[in-house]
Amino acid sequence: MIAYKKFKRLEEGCPAKSLVDNWQGGDRLKRNSFMHSVRELSKEADLHQNRAALALHGASSSANAPRIPEVRKLLIDPEVKKKCTKTVLRNTARKTIAQYPADSIKVYTEGFTRENLGQKTSGYGVVVRFPGSTENDEILGSCSGRSNYVAEIVAIQNAVEYIEERLNEKTAQPSPVVLFTDSLSSLQAIESSADTLPEPLAKTLACVRRLQEKHEIRTTFQYKPGHAGVEGNTKADFLAMLGTTLDPVDEPQTFEQARAIVDEWARDKWCKSWENGNTGREVWQNLKGHFKSDEWWQLNREEQVTIARHCQDDVETVNHILYECATLHPKHGHMSETKTGLHEELALYGDREALRRTAAFLVRVIRE
Repeated sequence: MIAYKKFKRLEEGCPAKSLVDNWQGGDRLKRNSFMHSVRELSKEADLHQNRAALALHGASSSANAPRIPEVRKLLIDPEVKKKCTKTVLRNTARKTIAQYPADSIKVYTEGFTRENLGQKTSGYGVVVRFPGSTENDEILGSCSGRSNYVAEIVAIQNAVEYIEERLNEKTAQPSPVVLFTDSLSSLQAIESSADTLPEPLAKTLACVRRLQEKHEIRTTFQYKPGHAGVEGNTKADFLAMLGTTLDPVDEPQTFEQARAIVDEWARDKWCKSWENGNTGREVWQNLKGHFKSDEWWQLNREEQVTIARHCQDDVETVNHILYECATLHPKHGHMSETKTGLHEELALYGDREALRRTAAFLVRVIRE
């Protein structure tokens, strides 16, 4: 609407004047309802429309397909429980880890939640040891969850996705993956293969399936006791505690805050509806054409600009500045390629939690 008002002031006789005058939108546009905006956002970002669609691990599997991954909730000595002495736990944990081949990728994950003055913060830590490597790869971060369980499953998700990334980049050799965790609740959820798994676990199982299909890698989830003095686990626990000190994603916590974010997105899209439409683009092209920046300034007898203002590039066309400029990308995202993986980020339909995740994603996009 702002651009439309601007071009309404074009001089008579301008070839683009008739395009502006005949625009079907007129001086006013009907504002869409809130839920209409949510549906429109879902289509634009190509998001899943319900939470069940996030359970990608079960979508294409046959009834006779092998279980992915293998879940082991017992130690090598089933008689050893948490109530045993620390020495017995440590020795049994080490024997359990040692039973796996030396050429396997060993992963240790930990999640941690602390409370300070009534405010809970969560962090996760991951330690990955690739075969033949003398050093561990370490990952840490904060998450929006307010419980150890959420932090644990986020740690598992990040670990598996990191391994997939390394294999896709061919910076690591395909090897069996063994992931050690002290979260029995996470292992029970993975083993259940329920249709309504939490989002991080649904993504984890989808990633595990891709590892098997693309790289022929089997993944095993092995329970090991926590705080038993195992080197990799101790380091992951330290990283998780360190992760709680990082700035968490500023996610809205109430439905009203989430709605305000979506409304802000919808209003901005509404205000730019004219310039984002075919008429707006045609007017720009009629006025400025596909000239290089220098040529356009010369043709219009304006002050010559030797380089583009935004990209510092002297061969940009005006059309590039409007729709492809990397610096202006956040303002012209409608013309850019849809970001990959958005359908795995959120589910717009479902409940208030799904909408809160949508708003949290928008906050991150706006911030970027």
